[in-house]
Amino acid sequence: MRVFLVHVRDPQFYAIPGKKRGKNGRLQVMGFPPIGVMSLSSVLKRAGHECVIYDQSNPETPNDVILKDIQRQKPDLVGLSFLSTTSYPYAKILARHFGSLRALRDADWQALAAQKEAVRKDNAKRKRKGEAALEGPLEGIGPEIMESIDKFVHERHNREVIRRLADPARGVAVADAVAPKAARAESKTFVLTGTLPGMTRDQARALIEARGHRVSGSVSNKTDYVVAGEEAGSKLEQARALGVKVLDESGLLQLLGKR
Repeated sequence: MRVFLVHVRDPQFYAIPGKKRGKNGRLQVMGFPPIGVMSLSSVLKRAGHECVIYDQSNPETPNDVILKDIQRQKPDLVGLSFLSTTSYPYAKILARHFGSLRALRDADWQALAAQKEAVRKDNAKRKRKGEAALEGPLEGIGPEIMESIDKFVHERHNREVIRRLADPARGVAVADAVAPKAARAESKTFVLTGTLPGMTRDQARALIEARGHRVSGSVSNKTDYVVAGEEAGSKLEQARALGVKVLDESGLLQLLGKR
């Protein structure tokens, strides 16, 4: 299947291709995927589909160019997302938890949300007693994102698209990676914020995860370390308020045994 993925920066763009839903030949439009276009492209390509990515911030591909390409090339599917191309952490959490698009589509999101809330309350009690926290489902994904995904997968049009993508002949399955360095009990949770001087966030993430630790997108009382670079924002403030240990790049490398 040939798929066009558009990272939408202009909200008005939704009003243009939205008219193409329904009786329009092969073309279908899927709005608001719960992951960014780069992550979605990676999943689709692994399933054998052809992907073309557009970013509205690129001056060479304004709205009219994207629409002309859609009309001329007639892709089987057009995916639109407001999410940034760096939403990979959420995609990886979902992939590890569900293992397939079919499982993601058929999940009971209300039950998962209830489980997360129950674990959160239990962990609050455990913290007061000085006991180790329990790990809940979909760690790193909050209630707002879960609600968004729930709505997305229950829209009839999106369910049909997922059904086609998860066809048994080319189904998407993700094998869970084994943490090579740290045992589960020793695994720590990191949060990255700001710009590091000697590496990108993706490189820092890869380095942390290669040691068997986890990287979360938000700071909480379960966070062990916040790695802060230049222009660190609210996450650094949250870390200080919660008493979470803050590291710079040098401290991170030393902690991981790279220096």
